[in-house]
Amino acid sequence: MTTIGVVSDIHANIDALEAVLQDMKQKNVSMILCTGDIVGYHTFPDETVKRLRDSGAICIRGNHDNDVVNKMFNITRSPDIFRFTYDNLSDESLQWLENLLFEQTVTVEDVSIQLSHGSPTDIEEYLFENTEEMKRYADACDSDVLLSGHTHFPCVVQFDTTLFVNSGSVGKPKIGKPVATWASLRINGSRVEATINEVVYDVERVAVSAENAGYDRYAKQLREGKAS
Repeated sequence: MTTIGVVSDIHANIDALEAVLQDMKQKNVSMILCTGDIVGYHTFPDETVKRLRDSGAICIRGNHDNDVVNKMFNITRSPDIFRFTYDNLSDESLQWLENLLFEQTVTVEDVSIQLSHGSPTDIEEYLFENTEEMKRYADACDSDVLLSGHTHFPCVVQFDTTLFVNSGSVGKPKIGKPVATWASLRINGSRVEATINEVVYDVERVAVSAENAGYDRYAKQLREGKAS
């Protein structure tokens, strides 16, 4: 039996990440997979990258990670936080983000797992639960498990041959409560079971830091666990 921890959309929230890693330790997680958006929105990008890297997690690139390393400061979506993030990342952390792949497949015991941030073909595409888009990508997937992030909404859906898992968001929840979510995959040979885990932690340090940097909106969203 192997227990895997899956995280996504950490968004530079180091306190949420620390809380999740502690929860994973208590649940005997032996491997961590990350489906991207490690940075963006919150004010601890370098600390978050270093902690995730030190954890040994296998990571792919999210759209926010991609925008930061490509210096896309003129896009309409939160250009101020992209520049803040870039300016507060060490050269080592920027290089690490730049080296991340957009897609990756790993095999654990007899189970193949595909990591995507949005959809397998588009880093920006949202795959919401019970939609035709989700079913289409799951049916076309050659792996036993398809991991996705980007929506910030956790879900587990079993299709004919593929288990679809979105672990939600570690650092910027949209589920109406200020918690971090992650998914655990329990693998035994060719069998796999997925569970969504919620972790309660003190959001105030990260929220206050956002306010001090001028990002009151992100602080409010974090405290409420909502997108707006």
